Amino acid sequence: MTLIVLALYLLSQVVFWATIAVSALLFLRVLLTWLGANPFGRIPYHLTRITEPMVRPVRSQVGGGRYLRYDLIPLVMGVLILVTGLFIASMVGQLGNIIGAIGHNIMVGAIASGAMMGELIRLLGLLYVVAIFLRFFLPFFGVGYRHRGFHFLFAITEPLLKPLRRFFVAGMFDFSPIVAMFIVQILTGFLAELVGRSSW
Repeated sequence: MTLIVLALYLLSQVVFWATIAVSALLFLRVLLTWLGANPFGRIPYHLTRITEPMVRPVRSQVGGGRYLRYDLIPLVMGVLILVTGLFIASMVGQLGNIIGAIGHNIMVGAIASGAMMGELIRLLGLLYVVAIFLRFFLPFFGVGYRHRGFHFLFAITEPLLKPLRRFFVAGMFDFSPIVAMFIVQILTGFLAELVGRSSW
């Protein structure tokens, strides 16, 4: 159990620092463009060559510069990578903490305790947040409603997202998944604390 927790901690650290590094490259590319650096200079040229495979999918999504300024597309991709990577690192870290707490409860013989139930509630909440995230994220990779796994994600997350969509949609931007993830984390955290402190 300790090895699993350690592996998850190391994975979260790798994801965290890789996210920071990749986002920094994209932000540096944008900064050099705005400063008017020669695009064929050594640093701008290699920076563009390294980051272009990450920028190209977003460029095709926004119509090759028709809907968004061409020089802002790497900035958008940098923000997307930063938010996504930090979210994944956080989820992996939380999963490690939950598994560590569950392992501790098993070791001390508190399998049928409030503390164990609290950790299981946290685990279910975390899995539900991951389901919401995947439902939002997978369409960027061409996974749609025809895919069986996506259909399952839709079925379990839509009961929460549908009512939130009435209030948290602004034009073409749907903020309901972000709000739903916050709500689930807050509620499951509160419920886990409540159950964890109960003596049974």
